[in-house]
Amino acid sequence: MIKELLTNKEQLKAIEFCDKILSNDFTYEYILNSISPLVGVIYKIMPEDYVHCNLLQDYGILVGDIQEMDSISEEEKIEKIKDMTYRFKNRFTILARDILVKIAEDEKEAIDNGYCLELLKK
Repeated sequence: MIKELLTNKEQLKAIEFCDKILSNDFTYEYILNSISPLVGVIYKIMPEDYVHCNLLQDYGILVGDIQEMDSISEEEKIEKIKDMTYRFKNRFTILARDILVKIAEDEKEAIDNGYCLELLKK
């Protein structure tokens, strides 16, 4: 069931994010920069009870906590963030797959139900 259609820009950003995650071509900086645009996409298309709905925000909070630690050096902070990113990798992969599946399902449903194709290309 379609909750809300994504704009073309949102869809492109979501697909780019998912492709990078699934191809293992991402850094923690990329994920941090993707949080804001992707959170909106997730809330627009995924069911309210989706298990990974808050994954990106939780990751961002944990990175922020590490960055605020005064007891370790900048190099140690970066290593801890990289380690945490590695530990989150499986959940990021699941999220990316789920987003791509939902985008495809919503597009098929829209076409099957006669939605204006121009709306799908915004």
